[in-house]
Amino acid sequence: MKPASILIAMQQKESIQQIRQLMQNSGYRVAHSCHSGNEVLQAARSMAPDILIVNETLPDFQGLDLAEIVIEDRLCAVILLASPAQKSFAEKKMNAAYFVCLTKPVQGTVIETSVEMLLRTSRYFRQLEKSLSKMEKTIQDRKVIDKAKGLMMEKLEIGEEAAYNEIRKKSMDTGKTMSEIAEAVIELLNKE
Repeated sequence: MKPASILIAMQQKESIQQIRQLMQNSGYRVAHSCHSGNEVLQAARSMAPDILIVNETLPDFQGLDLAEIVIEDRLCAVILLASPAQKSFAEKKMNAAYFVCLTKPVQGTVIETSVEMLLRTSRYFRQLEKSLSKMEKTIQDRKVIDKAKGLMMEKLEIGEEAAYNEIRKKSMDTGKTMSEIAEAVIELLNKE
């Protein structure tokens, strides 16, 4: 697996350098560093980093607002470095699966551990989302196939197994999916 890609957003160059060095020493790739929220959004959309590490304030954005946009748009997971008051508010507002808020000043080992944990968690949830999406597609395909079978049984007066076998045979003959064939059958039989 390739090393995780990190995007850093801070106002101070020294802070960026410290976090960059820490991440590189831990084996992560720092994709880019930014000084403004607009720059973060542009970089996150074009570079697809795994994690954004962002300060609570940037010249044009509050870190929490930026984190919300990044997570909502599914650009990457976010670690927000914030004051204790901001941390409490942020944790109540944000989705914990893709978000960690750390209180400043933050020790390097805490950032490293948070990056590792957030990477594992976000990868796990992305895998679950892919599986769920695949299951939803399968269910939709089955509904279409069942509808086509029902129409074939009604209009062509054939049994369920014969209707299913006809759809499957046409699928194999044409190289199209069974759901594509079923959609064509529905369209054709609904015209009659």
